[in-house]
Amino acid sequence: SSSSSSSSSSSSPHEKQLARMFQLLDFENKNYMNANNVTTLLRILGEKFSPKELEDMMMMMGKDGDEDDHEDDDPKMRKRGGKKIGFEEFKQMVLQWSSGSFSKNSSSSSSLVTDKEKGKSPSQPMSRRFVCISLSEAESIRRLIHSNHPLLQVSNKHQVGVGLRLLQGGGMLIDQSPRYVPDNHSANADLQSAMGCFRFINCDFFYDDTELLMLMRGLQSTKKVVRRAFFENALRCRRRDRQRYNDTPLAKVFSLTDHFHVLVNRAALFRIRNAILRKGLLIRDAFDVFDTVGDGRLYETELWFALNDGFLELGFTDDEIGHLVTHCDKDNDGQISKYEFLEALCLEEDYKNDEERFLRGDFKQYPPLKLPDHLKKRYVEEGERRKKRLAAERAAIEAMESRIAEEKKAFHFRPIFEALDRGQKGYVSLEDILVFLPSFNPTDFKAMGKAVSKPDAKRLDFKDFCVAGTGVAKQLLKKFSDKKTKGSTSSKGEWNCPACTFLNPASNKACGVCGADKPPKIAREATVDDEDSVDLLNNFEPPVWVCPACTTRNEKQYLKCNVCGTDKPPRKKRALIDALWECMSCTYQNTRYANVCGVCNTPRPRSQ
Repeated sequence: SSSSSSSSSSSSPHEKQLARMFQLLDFENKNYMNANNVTTLLRILGEKFSPKELEDMMMMMGKDGDEDDHEDDDPKMRKRGGKKIGFEEFKQMVLQWSSGSFSKNSSSSSSLVTDKEKGKSPSQPMSRRFVCISLSEAESIRRLIHSNHPLLQVSNKHQVGVGLRLLQGGGMLIDQSPRYVPDNHSANADLQSAMGCFRFINCDFFYDDTELLMLMRGLQSTKKVVRRAFFENALRCRRRDRQRYNDTPLAKVFSLTDHFHVLVNRAALFRIRNAILRKGLLIRDAFDVFDTVGDGRLYETELWFALNDGFLELGFTDDEIGHLVTHCDKDNDGQISKYEFLEALCLEEDYKNDEERFLRGDFKQYPPLKLPDHLKKRYVEEGERRKKRLAAERAAIEAMESRIAEEKKAFHFRPIFEALDRGQKGYVSLEDILVFLPSFNPTDFKAMGKAVSKPDAKRLDFKDFCVAGTGVAKQLLKKFSDKKTKGSTSSKGEWNCPACTFLNPASNKACGVCGADKPPKIAREATVDDEDSVDLLNNFEPPVWVCPACTTRNEKQYLKCNVCGTDKPPRKKRALIDALWECMSCTYQNTRYANVCGVCNTPRPRSQ
C-alpha cells in the first residue's frame, strides 16, 4: 500500500488542497491524525463506519503512536490500538474515495482483514451499475421479477441481480430480484453519487451539504461550462415552471471546479466547530458573537475578523473566507444568515448537546465582537461590491428568462408555422395564410412586416413569424376549435346558442336568453384544402404504443403486447398543438418540425 500511495501522491493534481485539508483536520497540530480525526474525515466524506470497521481500518493503515500522542483522545478511541495516520495514508484514503475504490466492503473493511487472517485471498468487491429508467420501464421489470423470468432467477448464468430504487426519498429500495444483494449502507458514496447525478438530470435544484458533495464527486470529470450547458438544455426539455437556479444550492455546481473544493470547505467548518467548542461557547451563541453589526447576517469581513485575530485565531486567508461564505450561503445572496450558519456547522447531535449544556450551565458567554476602524471601511466596500454583483445576477436572470420565454413561444408556434408552410419552403406568404384563413385581411400581413422592420416583405420566415404572427396563430387555432364546437350539441342533450353561447335544453327551439333560433344540424362539407390540412395535422402514429395492462412499450407494428398479450388500443387523432413524434431511443416527444431528437440527437425515422 505504501508504494501505491507514493505513486498516487506524486501524480496527484490536488496536492495543495489535500495538504490544507489535512492541516485543518489535525485539530491538535501534531502532524498526524488519530482515531478522532479519522472519524471526522469519514463524516466529511459521507461514509459511516462502525467502531469495529474503524478499528480494523486504523490497524491496517495506521502507524504506532506514543501514549503521549493520545492524552487528549476519548478513552474509547485510545483503546483502538494507539494508531495514527500520516499525510500519505490520509491522501491515499481521500483519493481512493474520490475514484470510487475506497469502501468498507473492499480495501479498508474488516472482511479483508478476516480473509488475510484465514490465509485466503481477499474477495473481490461486487460490481454495481446504476441506470435511470422510466416508471413504465420499472413496471415492466417488476413484472419480470414477479413472473420468475429466467434472466432474473437465482441460477441465471450471468449472475446478475436487479434492484429498483426510488429517485426521491434517498434511493429507497422498493423491489429486487432473487439474485440481488442489497447494500444496506445508505451512506455508500457510489450510491449517493449516482442518485445525485440522476437528480441533476431530473433538474432538481435543492441539495444539502452532503448531497452536493456527492453530486460534485459524480461530476468531477466534467467542466463547469459543460455542466451548465447540459443542465439548461435539460431544463428546457423538462419545461419546469421554475427556471431560476441562481438562488439555490445547485448554483455552486456551476461555480466550483471539482469536489475537492467542497471537501476543503467542509474540513474548515469542522475546524471552526472544534475551535468554538474549545472556547466553551454554544454553537448557536457563536453566531451572535461573530455578528459585529447585529443585523442577523454575517459578511466576509465579519467572518474574517472572528476566525482570525478577533476571536478564534485560526489563520484563514481571504480566499478561504470567501469560499466559506459561498459554501454556507444557500440562497446565494452573498451573506450568511443564522439558519445557514447553524446548518453548516451543527451536526445532528449538536442541537441536543447545546440544550443539555445550557440546562447544566456548562458554557461560557462572550459579548459581540467589535470591528476595528481599519476593517469598517472594508465592510462598507464589501457591501457595495455585493450590490453590484446582485444587480449583475438579476440582469443575467432576466435575460435567461426572456430567452426561455422566446424558446417556449417558438415551441408552440412551430407546428402552426409548419401547417401554414404548405410546401415546406421555410417561409410563409400571404397566399399561404389565405388558404387556411380566407377572411384574413391583406393589410394585416403588411402590418406583420412592419412589426419586424420589413414593411415591403412578401414572405416571413419562422423567426419573423414568432414575433409578428400571434394574431394569425390565434385565428388558426380558433378555426380548428370552431370546427368541433360550431353547431354541435352537448352530451347532456343541450345545444349551444351561436349568438350568445348559452346552453339551452334540447326541447327549446329558441335561445332562452337572446331569442336566437336553434341552429339546424349541419353536415358540413369540407373543401379539398381543408381535408388536406386536417390530414396533415392528424395523420400521425407514434413509433411505439404502451400496453394498458402491463405498461410495456411495444413497436407500432405489433397488434398484441409482447409480454402479456393484451390487444393494441385504438389510435386517437391528435390536435394541432399535439402533433408530435416520439424518439425511439429515449421516448422524448419532439415537435413535428424536429429532424433529430432534442434530447439524445437520434435522427427522426422516415416513417414519422
